[in-house]
Amino acid sequence: LQALLNLAERLSGSGKPRGLTKSEFEKLTVYRFSTSSSSPASDMQTSCVVCMCDFEDQQMLRVLPCTHQFHAKCVDKWLKV
Repeated sequence: LQALLNLAERLSGSGKPRGLTKSEFEKLTVYRFSTSSSSPASDMQTSCVVCMCDFEDQQMLRVLPCTHQFHAKCVDKWLKV
């Protein structure tokens, strides 16, 4: 949660660094999606709301502190802005 608050603070200021720091980014959970096992997040999400595509077997997903999941390639761009 603190990482998201830090990100919100950075995005609201002008001329300040934006996006997560490297250490904040590295703390986020990333895992390989499997259709045969359950997700590490609290509820089973089946699609990425960034690209609107369903998760497919063996794709890398990133889990935010709020437990929402995204394709790593989709959300990583946003988190590093």
